[in-house]
Amino acid sequence: MAASSSAMAMEKTQTALQRRESFMVINYTCFMNQRSTDTFRVRKSGMTAAATFNVGSNIAYSGASYRMSHPRRLEALAALSGMHPQPLPAARVLELGCASGRNLLPQAANYPDAEFVGVDFSGRQIAEGQAMIKALGIDNIRLHEARIEDVDGSWGVFDYILCHGVYSWVNPGVEDDILAICQRNLAAQGVAYVSYNVLPGWHVRNITRDLMRYHTDGIESATEKIVRARAILGFMGKNAPGNSAYKALLAEEVNSVQRSDDAYLNYEFLQNDNHPCYFHEFIERAASHGLQYLGDANTARLSIRAAPQEAQAALANLPLLKQQQYMDFLLNTSFRRTVLCHDHIRLERRRTGNLLDRFHIALSGRPQKKLRLDVTSKETVDIALGNNTISSNSPFAKAAIQHLIDVFPGSVMISDLHKAAIALLEGVGYPLSDEPATRLEDMAAVVMEVYLGGAIELSLHPPKVASTVSDLPAASPLARLQASTHGKVVSQLHETIVLDEFKRQVVSRLDGERDPDSLWLELARAIDRGEIEVDSNSMESLDDILEWCRERALLIE
Repeated sequence: MAASSSAMAMEKTQTALQRRESFMVINYTCFMNQRSTDTFRVRKSGMTAAATFNVGSNIAYSGASYRMSHPRRLEALAALSGMHPQPLPAARVLELGCASGRNLLPQAANYPDAEFVGVDFSGRQIAEGQAMIKALGIDNIRLHEARIEDVDGSWGVFDYILCHGVYSWVNPGVEDDILAICQRNLAAQGVAYVSYNVLPGWHVRNITRDLMRYHTDGIESATEKIVRARAILGFMGKNAPGNSAYKALLAEEVNSVQRSDDAYLNYEFLQNDNHPCYFHEFIERAASHGLQYLGDANTARLSIRAAPQEAQAALANLPLLKQQQYMDFLLNTSFRRTVLCHDHIRLERRRTGNLLDRFHIALSGRPQKKLRLDVTSKETVDIALGNNTISSNSPFAKAAIQHLIDVFPGSVMISDLHKAAIALLEGVGYPLSDEPATRLEDMAAVVMEVYLGGAIELSLHPPKVASTVSDLPAASPLARLQASTHGKVVSQLHETIVLDEFKRQVVSRLDGERDPDSLWLELARAIDRGEIEVDSNSMESLDDILEWCRERALLIE
């Protein structure tokens, strides 16, 4: 990287908003072998997503990218469970309730030989998505203005069916239509993803929903409804009496809702249809359509490790579905991302490390910048990785995590990860004889444990990301197009990244044809002409911005 761009930027002078949900603690002990006493703990903060469809009001929800709904995740889970899913690069993918295609379009852009089909009854949003498709010039995605119930056998079969933020927000008849499509239109080894609101968590949320709907009854304007709804929430938050448990519970829920944007508040809390159900009820409905529970797209939900040790012991011998339902009671779960498959498939539920040979391994959360671990220490350390925290006292495990930090947002194969961890320990002179378990099988067992805690992501077809900032840095065509019109872009990890004005201007120009000096000169001239408004007191150097983009998987090779 040329130094002049940084210097010029410094002379000019020199920051993501996500809704917080409940904080879930997952404590478990991972034994590398019977002699090992290395402990691991993964803490995961859950996220709840919004509806992705338009119900006709003037507050439009255009959707977003939902990382956990990506077929890449579903493919990995299916393969780990003994299935033989269609490889994603050659798959057919259907999304029900696709809105403007902001979830589906990035997938199509990254897998040009796959076929993507979206359906939504909002003509305005379909037109918006079709305009983006035309601007990108891609031909492997089609968006249809239609009702979900219009999808029949003539649409063909799909390897992956996605339905995010729709099921709970439609009438029961359409709920059945969704599950019918997930059976009728699903390939033999296909995978379906359905997200929905669940009880018992929504018992509490329904208090605020009922309050807001009661308070705004009779108001026609959606905008006015939202203003009044926020006002009554504020009133309740301040005036709930005493120091009761109810007051604390209500305050937490009020704060959560108040932080949400207007579109989410409107569709989640003010519309007629919002039908949470218990997990076991959803699974029973799915079973009536010939579907079975494959797992959860949130991998931290695949086991009972989130429960205290005493609860784990009590749940251990129960059937899987009962375990999952009791876990919802324990964690007060309010949202699920259930993955389904045909009920004739025999699934392998024992997910062990010996299954990992084919998988690419990556951290699921972004590490702290330039994080370096003391891999020689046997002291327990907490390692912050995005929404996760891994705790470990094992030098071997720390060395593996350090390598994953170093290659993030990229991924590695298990054999390469093992070699890198050994090399790192040898490089600092740590005696491997002091480690009780350093075999490849030991590494695989650890990786699977951390995967089931949600801190590691596995994939058969990983995203294409830049490992360094090149001399001609490039963002994806989709990210550049999105940055040219607004401050939200989708990364190669299928995450929505919020850009400030100057970063937006930078990303929109990352076409792989400008070196940093040329890029900076173009930006500086635009600033001088008044075409770009920036805060000179907080503007970062171009080098820092490019590295910021790389860390967030906005750059491609």
